[in-house]
Amino acid sequence: MMQKRKEYLRKLMQKRDLDIILVFSDLNNYSYDTALNRVKPGLFHYYYITLREEGFLEIDYLVEELKFQTSLKIIPFKEDIPEISLAKLTKGLNVGIIGNAPFWHLKDIQNSIYDLNKESRNILLIKDDFEIDKIKSSAKEINNILKRFDSSKFIRKTEKEIGNFLSQAIMKNSEGLAFPVCVTSMKDIKQTTASFPSKRKISEKDIIVIDAGVVKEGFYSDCTRMYFLNYKEAEDNYIKLVNAHKRVISKIKPGLYLKEIVKLYKEELKKENLPEETLEIEDLGHSIGFYVHEHPMFYSSEQENIKLEENMIITLEPEIRFSEYRLRTEDMILVKEKSEVLTS
Repeated sequence: MMQKRKEYLRKLMQKRDLDIILVFSDLNNYSYDTALNRVKPGLFHYYYITLREEGFLEIDYLVEELKFQTSLKIIPFKEDIPEISLAKLTKGLNVGIIGNAPFWHLKDIQNSIYDLNKESRNILLIKDDFEIDKIKSSAKEINNILKRFDSSKFIRKTEKEIGNFLSQAIMKNSEGLAFPVCVTSMKDIKQTTASFPSKRKISEKDIIVIDAGVVKEGFYSDCTRMYFLNYKEAEDNYIKLVNAHKRVISKIKPGLYLKEIVKLYKEELKKENLPEETLEIEDLGHSIGFYVHEHPMFYSSEQENIKLEENMIITLEPEIRFSEYRLRTEDMILVKEKSEVLTS
């Protein structure tokens, strides 16, 4: 799969009449490092690829560390002056850029520079067996943490205390948080199901929404669960939402258009006598794995022709509204002829 991704970049190079592509990675986002070479930056670096060769530009004092991860050529540079090495490597060449490279790194490149982020994002869509296993492990970790969460123990505790408790649980068996833990409770659930935790205390009649994910061995997960304290009407509606959600997932398979998922949810919500007209269509899910929010983030009209493909991993996170609250659930799904829920 990694070689197929590199072949795609070389074809893109030829299509755009480019001589070299620079892929920037740092500790905030190293999706392409993982997808192309199974490498993680020590701080920041560039992977480069031409029609005939490939390698890395790496901070001089991190070269030895990178050698443990790759056998590709490594060009050292001084941490404070990467622009000199980049200009030398690309002299006389038309350059494509992937990743959020700082402007000052590129300022001495004299030929044309093209942003390839939109065109390259498709290489992250399909995961291979190694990547699927790692993402499954990440999904299992967050799923188990949220399964063990006992909301009754947090009555009169604040959302921030819940957030801190979950953050500590995540850090025990993973590399860190996929994103800051979101904890939302009764007062704010009229407006949103994903907000940073506040000082609001949980009451004896309440609803708690938790949206969280972990990074495990470089791969990301994302899951949302709701918990109900003496609020039977909302809990009953949530069970109906989950049932509709499960039926939609059972119909997820390769070749399904993203817009068809919207139709499936509305049909299944209607069967449960839930307000299908309130479904949040433009926040229904996203691809995930190398990073939390990968392309496509769906669904919008510009994605009418995007189809699911085998070995994509996506989230589905239907949200509906009532007068007093919102309801949302979220699971990670491996797309197959019989798709698999990774956060079951």
